[in-house]
Amino acid sequence: MGSLGKAANSGKTLLAPFEAFKFPTSDIVQFKALVTPCLPSCEPVECSVQSHGQTRDFMSMGRRKRRGASSYNVSPYGVGSVGRVPDDDMVVVQTIQITDKFGFEKEDKLPHRKNRDE
Repeated sequence: MGSLGKAANSGKTLLAPFEAFKFPTSDIVQFKALVTPCLPSCEPVECSVQSHGQTRDFMSMGRRKRRGASSYNVSPYGVGSVGRVPDDDMVVVQTIQITDKFGFEKEDKLPHRKNRDE
């Protein structure tokens, strides 16, 4: 996930780019994010984000203070977390259904083409 930025023409909407995929056996894609509200507002901070082996600098809409190691346990693999979510964080889940179907037309529906060599 990339850094957060304000949406155009909206003072209360933040946007963040991310990569996603969909399983071919399901039309449902679920997004889950750990959100830390920063009230009343946060000052923008310049962040360096490493993505695909490259480091990019972004302006982020805030930075959270470091927490003590005892309040948030990180998994031994460095991915995700284990244990409870701290009180100042909230888990947000959104599900969307993909309705576009990409497929090939059946051969019997295509007009028959004559071979140019005939």
